[in-house]
Amino acid sequence: MKKILKSLLLLSGTLLATENAISYGLGLGQLYNGVGVNIALQDTTNMKYVAVGCIDASYGSYSGWDANCGVALGYVSTTILSDKNNKHGLGVHIALSDDVDNVAGTIGVGYTYFVNEISNSGWNVGLTPSLTFRDRETDVDNSTP
Repeated sequence: MKKILKSLLLLSGTLLATENAISYGLGLGQLYNGVGVNIALQDTTNMKYVAVGCIDASYGSYSGWDANCGVALGYVSTTILSDKNNKHGLGVHIALSDDVDNVAGTIGVGYTYFVNEISNSGWNVGLTPSLTFRDRETDVDNSTP
């Protein structure tokens, strides 16, 4: 996890060194790594972002709270699907999450519709099919305590 944080600090220094607009977001979905927040560099056709969020959280009377949270990097471009406006974005999302001793990597390719175009503040909606890779399988114990 320390390597991830160091990488994010280096990336954030790179993000701040550019002349693009910096935006902040709070939401649900690919751009926020589940339920979370993001910081993004935007221009009139592209968005590069870093997100921190939780993919799921649950509570069980036996195990207590369990959350699957992590960080993500992503890129969205509106020039791939349409030249007429900057509302239709296609992008890639790469995430790492930690779910109780089980590190998972996720990669997805998604579509995002920006209601007020990519370079303006406002709502967006989208769909991101993704694949998740885990470092080990979780054993299931069906015995009664």
